[in-house]
Amino acid sequence: MVVSGTIKRYQEFENERRIPVFIVIRLELPFECEDDPDDIEYEKFMFNIPLRDAKYPALYESVFANFEREYEKSFFWKNGKLY
Repeated sequence: MVVSGTIKRYQEFENERRIPVFIVIRLELPFECEDDPDDIEYEKFMFNIPLRDAKYPALYESVFANFEREYEKSFFWKNGKLY
């Protein structure tokens, strides 16, 4: 978990350099297959959260929902935003 001091340092970096900072989180959550309980599959998720929207050390489900992206999609920068 990111502690508030870390968030503050990233915010200072963002403000001093005048560039946006993003938190990228990738998750692979295991689950059992319905057909074979011994077979484990993974549901994959990726989130690209602007630091300005990560205001607290704990991120809530609503923040994740707003910034989910395709897991295998490449990143690109356009007009000051990371896609």
